[in-house]
Amino acid sequence: MALFKFVEWLLIWLFENDEFSFEWDKGNQSKNKQKHGIETKEIEEVFKSKLVVPLGVQVAPVIN
Repeated sequence: MALFKFVEWLLIWLFENDEFSFEWDKGNQSKNKQKHGIETKEIEEVFKSKLVVPLGVQVAPVIN
């Protein structure tokens, strides 16, 4: 039952939230284009089209 409640919450959240915000650091902006041939705008469009569901906050690890 808990799994159903989570899925129900996720679908409601997904369809009620029209805005996603993105914070790109300069390293990721250039890396995506060089490594994958994809502009950051294209990546953002995937999320805005609601073809995928972002779960949680994606944070890059800090390497010393």
